[in-house]
Amino acid sequence: MVESTGRGVVYSFVTAHVAVSPGYAGALPYSVATVELAEGPRLLGRVEPPAPLAIGDPVVPRFLDHPTWTELYFVPQAEGA
Repeated sequence: MVESTGRGVVYSFVTAHVAVSPGYAGALPYSVATVELAEGPRLLGRVEPPAPLAIGDPVVPRFLDHPTWTELYFVPQAEGA
Protein backbone atom coordinates (compact mmCIF):
# COMPACT_ATOMS: atom_id res chain seq x y z
CA MET A 1 0.00 0.00 0.00
CA VAL A 2 1.22 3.49 -0.87
CA GLU A 3 -0.18 6.57 0.85
CA SER A 4 -0.85 9.61 -1.31
CA THR A 5 -1.31 13.30 -0.62
CA GLY A 6 -3.92 13.39 -3.39
CA ARG A 7 -2.15 16.33 -5.00
CA GLY A 8 -1.66 16.11 -8.73
CA VAL A 9 -2.12 17.70 -12.12
CA VAL A 10 -4.92 17.53 -14.66
CA TYR A 11 -3.94 14.88 -17.23
CA SER A 12 -7.12 15.20 -19.31
CA PHE A 13 -10.64 16.51 -18.81
CA VAL A 14 -14.08 17.02 -20.29
CA THR A 15 -16.60 19.74 -19.44
CA ALA A 16 -20.29 18.92 -19.97
CA HIS A 17 -22.50 21.87 -20.88
CA VAL A 18 -25.67 19.87 -21.57
CA ALA A 19 -27.14 16.89 -19.74
CA VAL A 20 -25.71 13.61 -21.00
CA SER A 21 -29.01 11.82 -20.33
CA PRO A 22 -32.65 12.91 -19.99
CA GLY A 23 -32.72 11.91 -16.31
CA TYR A 24 -29.72 14.02 -15.25
CA ALA A 25 -30.73 16.59 -12.64
CA GLY A 26 -27.31 17.92 -11.61
CA ALA A 27 -25.77 21.33 -12.06
CA LEU A 28 -24.31 22.30 -15.43
CA PRO A 29 -21.64 22.82 -16.54
CA TYR A 30 -19.48 20.26 -14.74
CA SER A 31 -15.97 18.98 -15.39
CA VAL A 32 -14.55 15.50 -14.90
CA ALA A 33 -10.79 15.05 -15.07
CA THR A 34 -8.18 12.35 -15.05
CA VAL A 35 -5.73 13.57 -12.43
CA GLU A 36 -2.16 12.29 -12.38
CA LEU A 37 -1.18 12.14 -8.73
CA ALA A 38 2.28 13.24 -7.59
CA GLU A 39 2.99 9.61 -6.65
CA GLY A 40 2.20 8.37 -10.19
CA PRO A 41 -1.28 6.80 -10.32
CA ARG A 42 -4.14 8.46 -12.19
CA LEU A 43 -7.63 8.99 -10.74
CA LEU A 44 -10.89 10.13 -12.26
CA GLY A 45 -12.86 12.83 -10.43
CA ARG A 46 -15.00 15.93 -10.70
CA VAL A 47 -13.23 19.33 -10.61
CA GLU A 48 -14.79 22.37 -8.95
CA PRO A 49 -15.24 24.98 -10.26
CA PRO A 50 -15.68 23.39 -13.70
CA ALA A 51 -14.05 26.15 -15.77
CA PRO A 52 -11.56 27.45 -16.68
CA LEU A 53 -9.50 24.27 -16.62
CA ALA A 54 -6.38 23.24 -18.52
CA ILE A 55 -4.17 20.20 -18.85
CA GLY A 56 -1.29 20.52 -16.39
CA ASP A 57 -3.25 22.58 -13.84
CA PRO A 58 -2.28 21.60 -10.28
CA VAL A 59 -5.18 20.33 -8.14
CA VAL A 60 -5.74 19.14 -4.58
CA PRO A 61 -8.31 16.66 -3.26
CA ARG A 62 -11.49 17.37 -1.33
CA PHE A 63 -14.19 15.04 -0.02
CA LEU A 64 -17.95 15.53 0.05
CA ASP A 65 -20.03 13.30 2.32
CA HIS A 66 -23.33 12.12 0.85
CA PRO A 67 -25.88 10.15 2.91
CA THR A 68 -24.52 6.76 1.82
CA TRP A 69 -21.14 7.48 0.19
CA THR A 70 -18.22 9.91 0.08
CA GLU A 71 -17.25 11.67 -3.15
CA LEU A 72 -13.66 12.51 -4.05
CA TYR A 73 -13.37 15.69 -6.09
CA PHE A 74 -10.57 18.11 -6.90
CA VAL A 75 -10.11 21.88 -6.66
CA PRO A 76 -7.39 24.06 -8.21
CA GLN A 77 -4.33 24.38 -6.01
CA ALA A 78 -4.01 27.91 -4.63
CA GLU A 79 -0.86 29.78 -5.55
CA GLY A 80 1.90 28.95 -3.07
CA ALA A 81 -0.17 26.26 -1.33
